[in-house]
Amino acid sequence: MEAEEGRRGLEHAAEVKVGVDMGKDTEGYQFFLDCQIRIPQVAEAEAQEILAKCERRCPVSKIVGSSQNVRVHLVKQFAF
Repeated sequence: MEAEEGRRGLEHAAEVKVGVDMGKDTEGYQFFLDCQIRIPQVAEAEAQEILAKCERRCPVSKIVGSSQNVRVHLVKQFAF
């Protein structure tokens, strides 16, 4: 996030919070991640562009991005 903000000439203000829940399934347990991203200094459309670019470039996102147990989304206020 910080690198992409810098490329756009923006001061770094993005915040990321991740909530982790654990649930039981037929095979045992699994984790569910709720990744909330707040980018307060830009309009929502630009924030979506920043998030999309970061998801394509981030090595962690590349590993977990296709998991049904991971949700990454923009928020105006954190839920937790």
